[in-house]
Amino acid sequence: MVLESAVQKALLSDDDAHALIREASVHKRRTLQFFDGRAGSGSETRVRLFLQQHRFNVRPQQKIAGVGAVDLLVGKSLIIECDSAAHHTDHREDRRRDLAARELGYSTVRLSYSQIHRTWSKTQAKVLRILRTGKHLAPPSPLPEQ
Repeated sequence: MVLESAVQKALLSDDDAHALIREASVHKRRTLQFFDGRAGSGSETRVRLFLQQHRFNVRPQQKIAGVGAVDLLVGKSLIIECDSAAHHTDHREDRRRDLAARELGYSTVRLSYSQIHRTWSKTQAKVLRILRTGKHLAPPSPLPEQ
């Protein structure tokens, strides 16, 4: 989380981060192999790492036409947004994006800072329960035109 946050805040270049990973011990490289400089926050990194360690296909900062860049796209159709009070103050825009995503056939799960950092074990169990349905593997199915 710290390494990705340093890159995101331009305190460290992507090349410097990869150099640090190459120099890390074998033990530390097991976690650092999941480094992705596209992370928008430490919360995103934490959720993405959890999903990757459970072998879910997850793409950070995925652009979806009509929606914009989403924090995480899991499988083909589940959007996970990692919200915090500091970075998500325009809830109207969040709602517009969620509705646009739903019209395109995506499902959205919004996780708060508290869910990701204070009640993380409970949140993990709930996210796994959602993913075990396998619905995220289906391509998005847009709503029919009226």
